[in-house]
Amino acid sequence: MAGRAVLSLRLPRPADITVRRNGAAIDARCSAQLDLDIADEGAYRVEARIDGRLWLLYTPSTCANSAVTPHRLSTAGCGGCGSG
Repeated sequence: MAGRAVLSLRLPRPADITVRRNGAAIDARCSAQLDLDIADEGAYRVEARIDGRLWLLYTPSTCANSAVTPHRLSTAGCGGCGSG
């Protein structure tokens, strides 16, 4: 195994964050940050929603053969998590 891969996300405010691997949701939380260990190969995508509206859509990496092309994402302008 080549080493540990971590998907890291930092937002200025909390949002409803969903991480998808090959289209399927593998993690969901309301937070301003995320550090998720990546153990499986696949195409990873991060979605962040505020008040149910898509605020951020980012495809940071493809994990293949335990190698990840890392990207750091930091963005501004969030209003916080919505209740629905």
